[in-house]
Amino acid sequence: MSSDETARKKSKGGVTRFLGKDWWQGIGSIAGVLSVPIALLSGASGSSTDAKPESVQSSPPPASATSTPTPTPTPPPSSEGAPLAVTLVEVEPNLEGGGDYILPKPVRLSTQELNELNRLEEKGEVGEVESWFEEHGSAAINVLRVKVVVEGTPESGVRITQVSARKKCAPPYRGTLFHSLAGGADDPVTRLGFDLDTPGGVSIAQKITDEWDFAGPFFAEKTISLKRGEDRVLYLYARTNDHSCSFRFVIDALAHGTQHEIVIDDHGRPFKVTARLVDAAGNPDLSQYTVAYTSDEQSGYKWRRVH
Repeated sequence: MSSDETARKKSKGGVTRFLGKDWWQGIGSIAGVLSVPIALLSGASGSSTDAKPESVQSSPPPASATSTPTPTPTPPPSSEGAPLAVTLVEVEPNLEGGGDYILPKPVRLSTQELNELNRLEEKGEVGEVESWFEEHGSAAINVLRVKVVVEGTPESGVRITQVSARKKCAPPYRGTLFHSLAGGADDPVTRLGFDLDTPGGVSIAQKITDEWDFAGPFFAEKTISLKRGEDRVLYLYARTNDHSCSFRFVIDALAHGTQHEIVIDDHGRPFKVTARLVDAAGNPDLSQYTVAYTSDEQSGYKWRRVH
């Protein structure tokens, strides 16, 4: 993750909707702005995705609860003869959140608990703040970006013929909202888009235009070929405006005339993303959440409960 993604800014603006060029150009590093988080806690969550296919990569253990999230080297797929080695999986879980977080169940903090969370914020303990929300089931908001590096292993090379997201979706979370007014630096890098709002349990990779719109299947007219030792960086964007979803990415790879499936997940767990509940103007609608907190200039950018 680039250094400018850690920049922290406070603003009075509302939340930008996912669609359109301006939104895409602004989402790239909002995940780095964790100093003023917002938790949206909701009562509906997607369940884990189906069992992994063969040729699934082995996943390293979860990071320490007190460590700042960093790119995690991922070992090659565990199944013998797999044609791709997955050497990096880097998750940016809160691109559009602007400091907000969404959780699957209502959380009513005592005064002492709220003070402790604010203390972590003031100290800039990014890893501890992130871990606190993860322990309560936080999900990315509207879009999740995953950076994946794959490397060809067969002497004869390998051809990637499809990348998909296998998903289970439910209504958006609506349990608790922590709402903060924060912004972040821009990083418009992208490769493949996945619309999780499409019907069914699989969303295939989409092309992304210069206007940052999805424009049909990426692999309909092309494939990605890798020689032995050659690697490729994939930026995978999964979005939803209507649901909460849990999912794993699956890469279809052809080598020696045999089709293989390589599964990409979050250290053995499915990725998670949920839509934000908004009003007619596109701003977070606190009234739709069972519990709501906010952090703004009036409170000195400390969490205070709204309802």
